[in-house]
Amino acid sequence: MRVKASSIIGLKVVSLAKGEEIDEIGDLIYDSEAKNLVAVLVDHKFFPEANIIPYPEIKGLGKDAVTIESSLAIKKASELGRLPLESMKTNSSLKKMNVLTEGGTNLGRIAEVIFESQTGRVEEFEVSRGPVEDIRSGRKHLRLDKVLTVGVDNIIVTNQTEAEFKGQKGGLK
Repeated sequence: MRVKASSIIGLKVVSLAKGEEIDEIGDLIYDSEAKNLVAVLVDHKFFPEANIIPYPEIKGLGKDAVTIESSLAIKKASELGRLPLESMKTNSSLKKMNVLTEGGTNLGRIAEVIFESQTGRVEEFEVSRGPVEDIRSGRKHLRLDKVLTVGVDNIIVTNQTEAEFKGQKGGLK
């Protein structure tokens, strides 16, 4: 099932073993090299002290809660060890990034991350050109095969993406 990142931020994390609410989802952690979610953040501390739940530890992702086997699924970010922090992006940091073609045309900003709930594989980004343009022509869908670089400040896409965005229909009619 495809899920928008914003739909799980703020959900309660519930232990299946005890049925207790343990915490809530604060953000998602995306590996820009592997193009998938590696964990969910359950507090707002800085790496490597942040408490996270590695994505494979999530047992269920519903509209009302995220379930894990027990509180033992919660780890310190430093325990992920193998992940290069420079390729890690949070959902909130992605949403501040501009989408630029390799030729230098700004196509908008990341508005949403859409991923496959079973695997955590990111499938696409929604791109916004602002509220007025979103109403007029709709948000644009950016497939990951068009992404060349997820950088520090910008996401660089192929030049052809601009034409594809123009061909996408949406907005109020």
